[in-house]
Amino acid sequence: MDELELHIKSILAEWNPLAVPAGLAECEYSSYVQALVYAVKNKRNVRLVLLQMLERMGMEKPYNDDVIEDVSRISQQMKMLKCK
Repeated sequence: MDELELHIKSILAEWNPLAVPAGLAECEYSSYVQALVYAVKNKRNVRLVLLQMLERMGMEKPYNDDVIEDVSRISQQMKMLKCK
């Protein structure tokens, strides 16, 4: 696993939108890492990938303001990883 993947995995585990136990969070979201790596590397819409991730996890729409703010914040964090 490269450094970008590790950073994204760590960000997802810290965000933890499903509130799974801390020890499981890193594994729980690992299936979404590759799509996010692709989005970051190819300057795609990271925010859209995160919203699709929430939908696949079964979160009900419409998302509340806190979730939307989190998605925007997390998206910005991930976009900055490419710059490092």
